[in-house]
Amino acid sequence: LAVVFDDVTVDRWMVFMVLSSVFNAVAYTGGPYPLGYIGLGRVSIGYSGLGDIFVFLYFGLVATLTVPYLTQNLSCESAPASCQTLPGLGFAFVAAVCVGCLGTAIIVVNNLRDRHTDILAGKRTTAVRFGERFSRIQYGVLVLLPYAM
Repeated sequence: LAVVFDDVTVDRWMVFMVLSSVFNAVAYTGGPYPLGYIGLGRVSIGYSGLGDIFVFLYFGLVATLTVPYLTQNLSCESAPASCQTLPGLGFAFVAAVCVGCLGTAIIVVNNLRDRHTDILAGKRTTAVRFGERFSRIQYGVLVLLPYAM
């Protein structure tokens, strides 16, 4: 997964994570059609109802698993003979799911509160697409699941 340039190792996975994180930040927060500026037309994560998924993935999994991933890679570089998957990565994944659920719960309750004005603004959040009952159940699951794990 790594490429070496003049004694500097570049991890392709981390390059992808950084670039996709920046891309998704712009695609989420840049208004109704932020990607129209670069020729991708009417694409918006926040306005299309995909915000919940991306918050879970990038604020939960990516943000939480990056440090253990980098720690594992650094320990493999310093002692390659003893390099194996760190036992803490399983725990880190569980923690990442918990963080992702709680972060997503924040956006769900916000979208639930704003669903009436989101309809007027043309935002198709999950609360708008699936309604109040679905959003309340989703919120309950997202808040309770981390405690069950």
